[in-house]
Amino acid sequence: MNTEQNKKLGRELFARFSAGDVEGALDLLSDDVVWWLAGKPELSPVAGSYTKERIAKLLYRMMGRLKNGLAMTVKTAI
Repeated sequence: MNTEQNKKLGRELFARFSAGDVEGALDLLSDDVVWWLAGKPELSPVAGSYTKERIAKLLYRMMGRLKNGLAMTVKTAI
């Protein structure tokens, strides 16, 4: 994939998630993806590295707790 294709994929992932389509967003990830959430694990329980299975659990849990979902807008990509 080239840079523009990667950017398009990233925008599509966040668009699907923002639309409440967690399964569709996860389908865009490779099975060996490593998702990293910033922060110090001792200060933030969600900080650290996530496998696809682990990030899926977190995303579904988030969507279940947010009444109106979570809208994310990609403003720039490098």
